[in-house]
Order: sequence, then C-alpha cells, then structure tokens
Amino acid sequence: MRDGETTSTAILGSLPEKDLRVSSEESLAKPSDDACTGVDFQQQPATAVQREEEGAFAGQKRPNEEEHMTADDVDDDNKLTRPSSSAGLRVDSEGYLTTLGLSINPVLRYLVCSDCERAVLEAEVRTHLRSYHKETLPLLEPQKLRLAIGSTGVELSDDWVDPGAHIRDAYDGIEILVGYECPECPGSSFHAISTLRSHYRSKHPQTKFDRNQAFPRADMQQVTTAAGPARKFFPVIVRNTVLQDAGISDFVAQLERTQRLQFKSVTAQEQDLRRHPEWIQRLRYSEALKGRNDFPYLTGLTELPKDVGPPSRLLRAVREITEQANGLIPLTSELILRRLVTADPKKRRVRSDKHPSDVCNLNLFYLSGYEHAPFKRLQKGDHAYDNECYRVLLFLKRTRKSERPTYDSHIPDDIACLVEEMNDALMAPNATYSPAQVKETVLALLVAIYTRTWEPSENNAIPDPVMQTVMLTMLDRDGRWKDAKDLTPTLARLERNVRTVMLVHMHRLRKSLPGSPSLDEISLLLQKSYTEGYHSTFSALIQTQHLASSIAMSQPSAPTMYWVDPDSRRILNYNGWNIHVDDWARMMHALHDRQDVVLKELLMGEEDILIDFTGKTLVDNPQQQSYCYSLFKDGRNSSLFYPDGNENILLHRVASRPALRRKFFRQSADGEWHVLSTVARQWMGKLAELSGLNMSALTLAGGGPARSTELTALNYACGRDGDMRNLVVYRNGLVIAKTYHKMGPTTGQLKLIPDILDAHLSYVLLHELAILRPFAIMLAQTVFPNNETILEKYRCRLFLSYGREFKCDDLSNLLAIWTSQYLKVSMTLRFVRQAMIAFKNAKEDSTDVDAFMASHSSAVEFKRYAVLSELPTGGSSKLWDECRVACRLMHIRFEIIPGEFARS
Repeated sequence: MRDGETTSTAILGSLPEKDLRVSSEESLAKPSDDACTGVDFQQQPATAVQREEEGAFAGQKRPNEEEHMTADDVDDDNKLTRPSSSAGLRVDSEGYLTTLGLSINPVLRYLVCSDCERAVLEAEVRTHLRSYHKETLPLLEPQKLRLAIGSTGVELSDDWVDPGAHIRDAYDGIEILVGYECPECPGSSFHAISTLRSHYRSKHPQTKFDRNQAFPRADMQQVTTAAGPARKFFPVIVRNTVLQDAGISDFVAQLERTQRLQFKSVTAQEQDLRRHPEWIQRLRYSEALKGRNDFPYLTGLTELPKDVGPPSRLLRAVREITEQANGLIPLTSELILRRLVTADPKKRRVRSDKHPSDVCNLNLFYLSGYEHAPFKRLQKGDHAYDNECYRVLLFLKRTRKSERPTYDSHIPDDIACLVEEMNDALMAPNATYSPAQVKETVLALLVAIYTRTWEPSENNAIPDPVMQTVMLTMLDRDGRWKDAKDLTPTLARLERNVRTVMLVHMHRLRKSLPGSPSLDEISLLLQKSYTEGYHSTFSALIQTQHLASSIAMSQPSAPTMYWVDPDSRRILNYNGWNIHVDDWARMMHALHDRQDVVLKELLMGEEDILIDFTGKTLVDNPQQQSYCYSLFKDGRNSSLFYPDGNENILLHRVASRPALRRKFFRQSADGEWHVLSTVARQWMGKLAELSGLNMSALTLAGGGPARSTELTALNYACGRDGDMRNLVVYRNGLVIAKTYHKMGPTTGQLKLIPDILDAHLSYVLLHELAILRPFAIMLAQTVFPNNETILEKYRCRLFLSYGREFKCDDLSNLLAIWTSQYLKVSMTLRFVRQAMIAFKNAKEDSTDVDAFMASHSSAVEFKRYAVLSELPTGGSSKLWDECRVACRLMHIRFEIIPGEFARS
C-alpha cells in the first residue's frame, strides 16, 4: 500500500453510490461481433483494393502526406501527432464509460482513454485515473465499470500483447504518431531520429547518415506507454475516412475536430503577429524568442520525463543535494540561516501599528532587516522543489552543442564544459562514476551558475540558463503564454534551490579554503549570490517573482461565490452550483460515520477498551512545555485514560488474545518474538486513513479555516525543540489552537486562533491519541527501524500519514472526494476555505469574532488579512471565550453536537 492511497480508496469504498448515468446517443453504430473474436492485434483481412493500395504505397508517399521531413521537424522528445479515428469504438448504453473518458476498441480488446489516446488495462484503470485524471477518480466504481464493460459484449484482454512490426490500418482511438521512414527500406518506420541513426549503423554501415537529410514521413502508433511488449511502435496506414452512411452526430463531431485542428495551426502560425502581454515584454521573453514558431520543440526542452520507474541518476543527484542541505541545517548558526532566507537585508519594514511620520527611533519602531522565518527542512518525499532544479539541468543537457540543437542557449564556455562533464558522468557506468561523484559534478555546475554574474546585453536578452528555463516553462505548445499566477510556484521553488545549494557550498568551502575561514565569513563572501540587487540568478528570480505576483494580484476576477438568499444565508452559489447548509450537514454526518467504522477496524474487535467520558472532565496546563508533554501525560487525567496504569492498552490486549497475537507477532525457532512488518504496515495505513478523516472533519466543522501549512504542522505533544502544543483543554472543551502564520508580516506577531472541536471529533481524536497512537509508536519502531525522525512525528504530530506528515495535496484530495459525493461539486482545500469564510462572515463586520476566525472580511480586505483593532489578541481569555461561542453556533448550524465535558 503506497502513501496517500489508503484514505481515498477506503472512502470511495464506503460512501453510498452516486448515480453517474450520462445520456448517450442511442443511434451510435456498433461494429459487428466478428471484430471481437481475435486474440492478437491483427485487423480484419484487407480487401483486394486495400492490398493494392498498400503495394502502391510501398516506398512511396502515402495519401495526404507531406513531401519530406528533416530531423529538425521532429525531435526525440516532441513528436508530431495526428488525430486518431474513434468511429469503431464501443461504449455502454448507460454512458458510464463515457463519464470516465473511456471506450473499448473491439479489435484490440482494450479500454482506450479518449484524452490520452492510449490503451488501458481494466486492472489499471484506477492507477491511470489517479496519475493523469484525478478529477475523474472520485467517479470510479469498480462494480459499475465491470457491468459497463460486460454490457458491450467485448471480452477484454488481461495482459499486453506484442503488436508485431508488420504494417496495418491504424487502430481506432489510438494516437497516430509521425516519425521517419528509411529511404533504403520501404515500409519501415522509426519514431525518433536516434532510432533511425541506429538502424543506419546496423543495416546500412556503408551509407553515411546525415541528420539534416530529408526523410520520408512514416505514420505509426503505440498502443500504450506502459512497460511491456505493447510499448513498441509499429507502422500503420492512415486512410482518408469518408463518412458515407454515418449518422449526423458523427458528421458534426468530425467537423468540430477539424475546426479545433485548424484553430491551433493558425494560432501557431500567427504567434509573431499577435500582441504579447506587457509583462512578457518587460521580461524580454518575446524578444528572446523572436522569429521562432517551433513551440512544441521549445517546450520539450524543459519537459520533465514521465514519473515511471526509479528516478534517473541526474534526479537522484539533485535529491541527494537537498538531503545533504537538510542535514546541514542543524549544524548552521541561526544568523547564517536568516541571511539565507532574507532576500534583501537592507530593507526595513515599519511596524503596522505605527505611522511612518511617528518614527523617531529606528531600533524601536523598525523591524530587523533579517527575516525571522526559519530555514525549514523539506519533508522527505516532497520532491516538488527538486523537480524545478531537475528541469534546469535537463534543459542544459538537451541544449548542449554536441547535440546540435536548433536552440542556442548562449552559455559561456566554462559552463558548457561543466555541462559536458555532467553528461559524461551520467552516461558513464557506475564503476567509472559513482553516485557521489555524479552528485559532486552536478553541484559544481549549479554553484557555477548561481555564483556567476549574468548581465543582459543587446544581443542576449536572457543569458542566464535558469531564467531561460523559466521562460520556456511559461510557453504552451500552441505558442500561448501562461498566466502570471502559474509562474510564481516555479520561481519560489528555484529560490529555495539556490539557498539549498549555497548552504552546501558554504560548508564545502570551509573545509577546502586555506586558512580555515569561519562559516560566517564565507556566508558574507557568498551573500551576493543569494541576495536581491545584483545580476545573479537569485536576484533575477526575486525580481521576476515580484513582477509576477503584482500582475497576479492586480488581475480582476469575477466572484466565484455569492449568497442565493442573502437574508437567511443558507444557500451559497459556487461556480453555478448551489451549496445548501443541509447538504453540508449531511456530508458531516457521513464523515462521522466513516470515522466510527475506521476506529472500530483499528480496535480489531476490542471495543470494550473504549473510554467512557460520561460525567468526566479533563484538565490541562497550557504553560507546561516539557518534551513530549500532552494532556495524556498529565497525572490528573490518568484515571480517565489509563485507569489500570497501563498506557499501552492495545498492545497488551493484542498480546493476550491468541488470534491477534498470531496476526501481529511470530515466534522464531530460537524462541524470539518478532513483529510482522506487513501486518504492521497495513494497520498503520489504516491509522493514516483515520488521521486524514480527522483532519478533514476539523476543516469542514466550522472553526477557523486554516491553510494546509497550518493544519499539517499541528502538535498534540510538545516537541523536542519546544514546538508549541496545539491540542489543549480550555474550560470544558477540547481546543486546537492554530497559528495563523500570514499575520506575521502584517502585525509583527503571529495570530493564535482557537478552534473548539465538536463532540464527535473530540471523541475520535482522544481515542486515537490515547489508545491507538502508543500502539502505532511501537509498530513504527519495527517498520522504520533506527529512524528517530519518523518516531518523533508519531510522538508529537497531531495529524500524521503513513510515516510522514500530510501535504496539501493529500487534504485537498480528501476534501474533493467528500464534497463531490455530497455537494455534487468537487472542492479542494482552497475553495473549502473560501466557502467557510463565507459562512463565517455572516455580518461582514471587521470587529465580529467570526471575521477574526475567518481571517477575512470585506471591511479589512484592503489590508489583505484581517487585523482587528477592537478584539483582544494573543492568548486573551476574552477572545477565546468569544471564539468558543462562535464555534458552537457553527456546529449547531451544521447539525453536529458541540463538544463539552462535564463542568468541573
């Protein structure tokens, strides 16, 4: 079971079925049953006319074929394609396959994805949707899929079959690729110039291969990109499809396809004639690409390979550099780390509660020039930051001069030499270049780029290869420029990578430079490379980030939400979908039911150990900050959680039950007992599902709508470094105190928002932490041996996935599944937050406590984030009492029971 799969799969299996029927054309022509009887990839026997046409085409230009193609017209990474036919595909009468974007090719006996134009095995439908069509995944129901396939009368193949190398008519629904034909071998086809070059070397060694030679075009197909025998390319004949007896719906569909193709080609041809956005001209992107219209080739230079199989040697080297930097963070002084995260230490920020005219003492009214945000370690497995650096290195590798590219990056000779060294290291066997040597080669290249001065000139608008990569990632394959908001994540990740490489470089220089300079001296020596205001890669990234952010913030957008009934405020319209408060309440009840089911599964039938909270009360000392302290460690609560003094209740119960003991433990021949790691992983995966459900319930229950970075970093116990404990008891309720980090730049201090939990979430959360979490810590010692970092998370983190913290995508996927099932519209975390803000801001009053918890209101929107002058801040009991009342009102609105213990 892989991380992040447990929760979504379990929820889909537990929720009630949804009517997914989609109307379809009853008059859709179906092929004869004879077409389904074959067991291989052979088409029906060709007619005499077809055989005559195939013989006539041998070695000659096929119908509708361009005269010739050169190697520059089709490159290895960006192949020309033609639309495939879908006339012979089958779908079920209920339209469920169409809903999933699938159909059946009766000749191939495979499912075909209409978006990807590739075949898909029935057993791999879920994996395919999860990888490429996440928005469709919630609609997948295995039983419905099997019934839909059975209704077509086609028996699908269970495995991939070798298509062979003979030429045949193109298969319906499969993408038609355009490659090369060898002039010496009529009827041959090669999907890339590299394979054609290899063919010449083996079959025609006496003939000199010229890359710039004009080669005849060859049409070909590839059934699937999955590893196996069906991955190979095979030649096909693409015939003119003339609709003679087809229905009107087929004719209209063909007209629409033709119109789309013509529109794209016109857009590409007229790219240089249309007006570029002003901010693109300011960045000189249009100047750097002036006169070019080979947009698929340009975008392919920075395209990441598909994430299949183990990572490449280059990607592993980038990840190893990040891991090395993570290990160096604790060994680096706080001052140096603050220099690293400060873009410009010369800037001074006036405190928000003082007017600039009142400033008379800089030390009193001005904040420090260095950023106070820590240089945090990246989670293991979070490779989004590594991918952008990987993209830059791929761009350099694909544009090196030895490849004779049509795009000249104009990099200096010393950088070009380092690129060639990197390529040699990657191509050499492991015995010649070890992974450590490959990493050092990549690191030397990155350091050379990041520490160099890149000053634009009249003839070279963008000399920096990193910024050239950024430019090409902003370009679509049809020549359009992406929006400014799409650029900001890429820039932020590259900024982080510069800081990461500089940290590793500092420690390497301290060991290599003569005189043993201090790390502080080295950081000041390299400060220009990670500071704004110089002709460096980092400064260019920061300046572009400022411009893109200002463009994105200033772009007007139509409202996505409004109240249908402004007086009662019970129906919220979101992108044309009416969201009723009653539907939200029904979703919360279903979520609670699923929590109960998973909790019982984790207890494995030992439900008598559940805690009875009737008439009981909890006490807590919020000021206690010792390591691993939580309300479960408070001796005053021991009679409630552990009446017999045993904190590992579930562990002792498993050991005392023969059936459970045989399930989790095995005794070896020498009498030693061992934990079965497979069962342990399954149980911990189920615990991760419950944790994800708890985090979803907290997000949807009506408290302060937090961001993912604030939700995933919550602690139920004090951390080793004094991290704040977020789970506390206040008065007679369980409270999660969430830190609103966005308030720091506005007020100079973080804002603490208490979220009072409802009764059901309090009940489930207390059982997870008191009974299940100690058993999970014991299993984690076996599943993750000698990994103190993961054990630390199980000891302190409130919401924890399998061996790691939750990420934004995890929570967004969960929320999308639940909202699509009960609100009929898929809403990720961002839009759930907006809906909760709308629910909280009922009065649109800047001094209202709901506006404070929502962190947004119309009266303070000009300040970007809510700063309430008439409400107390910090840990004021008055503020917490008002938030307690506000949470109770939202719980009642969503028809869930507010959480309260007996009054002490």
